[in-house]
Amino acid sequence: MPPIDRLETLHRLYRIYDRYTASLKLACRKHRRACNVTLTTLEGYDILHALDLDRIPAIRKADEKQLEKPRFIPAVTTNRLSEICVSGKGAA
Repeated sequence: MPPIDRLETLHRLYRIYDRYTASLKLACRKHRRACNVTLTTLEGYDILHALDLDRIPAIRKADEKQLEKPRFIPAVTTNRLSEICVSGKGAA
């Protein structure tokens, strides 16, 4: 599937998720910087594609401060978790 098609599929999934969670009280919300976030390569590409190139130096500076903090590193990637769920084996 071409990257543009994958991005459109990703955006559709986000819209479905946003509708589903709109009435739920979640700890993590959009634009909340305190949350630990894992993302797929496609999501990273989407973020990079949407960035204002003039802001990249400021973003890098902010990221350098964040690198000093301990961070969550998942044992299973988001893509691998999806594969496990699709296979029906469970995520335990």
